[in-house]
Amino acid sequence: MSDVVVVSIFGRAYSLRTDEPEEGVQRLARLVDAEMRKVAEEAGTADTTKMAVMAAMRLAERLAGAESASGPDEGAGGEDVARRLGALVDLIGREAPQ
Repeated sequence: MSDVVVVSIFGRAYSLRTDEPEEGVQRLARLVDAEMRKVAEEAGTADTTKMAVMAAMRLAERLAGAESASGPDEGAGGEDVARRLGALVDLIGREAPQ
């Protein structure tokens, strides 16, 4: 059964339907929020869609770097991060009706 977790990303609340533990979803949302705030500060744009795309690209770049730097025994950790980030993106895409 899915639960609804409310997260705040860049000043906007999202109600996300998820089977993931709330603590993990909140942690990922804070990561996305922090990256969007960095992008906003550096880019000086008010377009939240552009900021979200730039933040996603930065997070994906970090993930790709972590995956390529991990040895054969460490690959599972990168896969877990990728799975969780993918789950958050999916959750945001199917935001629960408010």
